[in-house]
Amino acid sequence: METQVLTKIAKKVEKGEKAALVILENNCGSVPGKEGSLMGVFEDGSIVGTVGGGAIEFDIVQRTLKAMERNKNFKFDYSLTEDGELQMACGGQTSGFVKIFVPKNNLIIFGAGHCAQKLAKFALGCNFNVTIVDDREEFKNHPDFEGITEYIVGIPEDIVDKLKFDKNSTYIVIATRGHMHDYEATKAVIEKDYKYIGMLGSRKKAIELKEKLVNSGTDLDLVNKIYLPIGLDISNGSIEEIGISILGEILKVKNGLDGKSRKIEIENRD
Repeated sequence: METQVLTKIAKKVEKGEKAALVILENNCGSVPGKEGSLMGVFEDGSIVGTVGGGAIEFDIVQRTLKAMERNKNFKFDYSLTEDGELQMACGGQTSGFVKIFVPKNNLIIFGAGHCAQKLAKFALGCNFNVTIVDDREEFKNHPDFEGITEYIVGIPEDIVDKLKFDKNSTYIVIATRGHMHDYEATKAVIEKDYKYIGMLGSRKKAIELKEKLVNSGTDLDLVNKIYLPIGLDISNGSIEEIGISILGEILKVKNGLDGKSRKIEIENRD
């Protein structure tokens, strides 16, 4: 059963889904589950394996589903007495650990030009899965795309339903070869699930494109989710530094950080 639990968890994560492993670590006295028992918990609430069933297992599953939303591992400790939180009469105590497995973050780049090339290269170094969507096949074998998950030749509206989107692990960058292509790519994905969406462009373009989206019926809150102009304000304008500034902004969102300098200053002690 242990092998079955681990195998199913691995398969779920490989498919781009979250999964959790529950490990029953220590038992004392009379408890329903065996020490060392494993259980897999999945986003839809289904499980494989068991840590004893009943009220304790139900409570662990519910806590695990909430933890999966936050990507947070946690420890558990239950006193299985009538005075305990579950009001059980087993009389023992059990504790364990829940490990949340999150699939790799997926970066989808619409466009295969210079900025996309450098961004893809840098993102691969930060352990992102990278997918490129562009209607130009001639860029498919560019050296900076070596190691990407997929290069899809086509236009966004024809490709979008073949892509997987997730509110916690999908990051979208729109950097096509023209404003109209940018607009069409944005329309194709803006109502999907993602954690980040950004577009290459000037402040003038930002205003014009966002107004065009709103005028076409796109919800204003969705439009204002777009990081446009894209990237942190750290670039000198070179392709390489633009790529780094975009990835920096993506990492800031991914890690939930403010992006401020961590510099420490000390006082003069003379």
